[in-house]
Amino acid sequence: MSLHASLQFRRDANCRSHPCFAKDRPSRRSPVPSTSASGPSFEQAIDLLINDDQVPAHLKTIVRHVVEKLSGMELLIKKNSELENRLKEEMAEQKRLKSEIESLKRALSSNKDRPGKRSPLPPTSAREPSLDQAIHLLAKDDQIPPHLKAIVKHLAEKLSSMELLTKKNFELEDRLKEETAENKRLKDEVESLKQAMSGSELLLAMTHRSRSVPAHKKKYSSDVTSETHKTPRNPRRFKKSTLDNRPEWNNGESPDQ
Repeated sequence: MSLHASLQFRRDANCRSHPCFAKDRPSRRSPVPSTSASGPSFEQAIDLLINDDQVPAHLKTIVRHVVEKLSGMELLIKKNSELENRLKEEMAEQKRLKSEIESLKRALSSNKDRPGKRSPLPPTSAREPSLDQAIHLLAKDDQIPPHLKAIVKHLAEKLSSMELLTKKNFELEDRLKEETAENKRLKDEVESLKQAMSGSELLLAMTHRSRSVPAHKKKYSSDVTSETHKTPRNPRRFKKSTLDNRPEWNNGESPDQ
């Protein structure tokens, strides 16, 4: 290749890479934001959608409503996890307490007064028709770009998950209150049973002592039984010989001799 041809080839290559020739290339469609996209890019897309004058007002209303709901989803998920852990602990404690007072389980279950459950959020069926209708209208609207339709569909799915998560949160809170109240009643019952049990044992011990042999006779009989047949019958001599710890007497001699 000659020098002139080489220079011409390089010039043509530089021209093809110039931005002016970009219009001749096939344009690529911007990808739809995925659920794994980072926060700033997603928020930027939402801001562009809200500030776009060509987007219908009902679309902006739906997006704004769903974004507000999604803002608290992470906190709600964290709270649900904490409630589940606390609920497991309360249920384990309740199982232990119920096994300890199994005899009073039926009486407690018949008289227990559980706290009233909190009224949940308005049912989603009241909002679903309007939301579904708006999404259906957006799907048929040719003036809305495809990526905006995908964003709205993604937000609608997140909103549906948010409703279920909120409902589960209320159920966990109600169950936790019930289990906590039940455990408190069971703990009080355990304490009363322990106090009653200790008092009865003390009364039983006192009754058994009053009906038994007197203390000095019982001690004397046990001491005589523990000694051999050579131990004298005299309590005074027996006491001295025990205290002095002397060997057995020989030839009938007393310990004083």
